[in-house]
Amino acid sequence: MGLLVTGAASMVAVEFISLLAGRRPAEVVATVGRSAEATYTADLSHPESVDTLTAHLPRFDRLLLCHGLLQDTPLAQQSGAQMTQSMTVNLLSTVRLIEHALQANPHMRIAVLGSESGFKGSYDDTYALAKAALHAYVGWRRTGPDQQLVCIAPSMIADTGMTTRRRDQDRVTLRGIQHPKGRLLQSAEVAGLLYHTLYEDQGYLTNAVIPLHGGKFSSNPTHS
Repeated sequence: MGLLVTGAASMVAVEFISLLAGRRPAEVVATVGRSAEATYTADLSHPESVDTLTAHLPRFDRLLLCHGLLQDTPLAQQSGAQMTQSMTVNLLSTVRLIEHALQANPHMRIAVLGSESGFKGSYDDTYALAKAALHAYVGWRRTGPDQQLVCIAPSMIADTGMTTRRRDQDRVTLRGIQHPKGRLLQSAEVAGLLYHTLYEDQGYLTNAVIPLHGGKFSSNPTHS
């Protein structure tokens, strides 16, 4: 068996695959994407494209979903096509693929990348709404006794394209300085938690959305 990865070009997926190669060099890894480098071609902006993967899913017992789409404009300024694309990539195709995977293998373990935006919103509310719905789905979608479905919901990740391509880099820098850790999250840290979920946890951790924000919402104790 082996691991199937979507969004393999993302920094989180790159760090995860590197970590996996060091710890489990014999593990078979296949990728899904639109590029020629992908093992299987699928355009996740079209839900029907996910169905082409059905025949391949029984070959894998682990699925890592790292794809995502963040528009650079607020919801009120997005076109209908942009909103539809965002909801499809961030939610509908993701859920469709998870459904196929759970049906294909009674031992399937799935980790999906959510977002802190699913809890608190985003300047791209279409993205935030999609992630909130994804979090809800992960929480209520019952899995089999030997299956696992977990979502990691990180805060802003410093070295991902979604962050480095932002136009407000001064604000990004300030958020890192003001964070309780004094810095933003790194892709390697997300990859480490995903690895633990998929390869080290015994599977009792399921139907859970795990925030990864470094104490961002903590407050100082009040002293009398």
